[in-house]
Amino acid sequence: MTTAASENSPRELTPLARRRAWTEPRTRAWWLIALVLFVVAAINFGSEFSTWRSIHRAIDSGVTVQAKIIDANSDWLPGRRVTANAYVNLEYDYGGRHFQQGGFLAGRTEFITVGESVPIFIDPTHPEYWAYSSVGPSLASTFITPALLFPVCLIAVVSAMVRHGRAKQTWLHGEIRSATVAGSYHNFLAPRCQTIKAELGPNLPVVDVFIPPGSAKLAEGDSVDVLVLKSRKSVLAAAWFLK
Repeated sequence: MTTAASENSPRELTPLARRRAWTEPRTRAWWLIALVLFVVAAINFGSEFSTWRSIHRAIDSGVTVQAKIIDANSDWLPGRRVTANAYVNLEYDYGGRHFQQGGFLAGRTEFITVGESVPIFIDPTHPEYWAYSSVGPSLASTFITPALLFPVCLIAVVSAMVRHGRAKQTWLHGEIRSATVAGSYHNFLAPRCQTIKAELGPNLPVVDVFIPPGSAKLAEGDSVDVLVLKSRKSVLAAAWFLK
């Protein structure tokens, strides 16, 4: 059992307790979400920037070729006319190689006719990158997706920090109570842990509590020590900070 604590005399924040406050499953889940969002945003940022740079390099190079529109909005019938904002697939030749690439004819205002030839700018070093207009996309419009993902990532980081602070305060100032195991189940947040449903007493809600790996297996009806921090509405297993 843990030692008693109060607001004025908190428990000692041992290295194990400090580490477990970071790895508490709910806290860890938010860190993983933040990490995944950051990686996705970073990859998208790098990909979009590479495309943006290649398009502008194609425009700046001044190299133009004639490209044939082989379909527009998946309509391949020659002579078919579609709106200027249609997605098109082009085929063209450069440097003895044949290319087939898709995209939008940005800046075009007149109808597109399937089968017609249009002039495009290409990047000589990477001919698969092309641009129709002599004015490339702005940097701001290119980074819309990562710009939306990074704030969401920040929200996940803040949520993880809040969860960490709650777990640490629960260890430092939580009241020790004996709870009754009402059941257990497998939780994807902590596959190696035993997740139990703990009854704190009559007329009190049943809460989910994580028992760390290596602890004795608990069965329905067993007693388990928990730490309850009423001010933060936090309930954690005492064993989480001790084993």
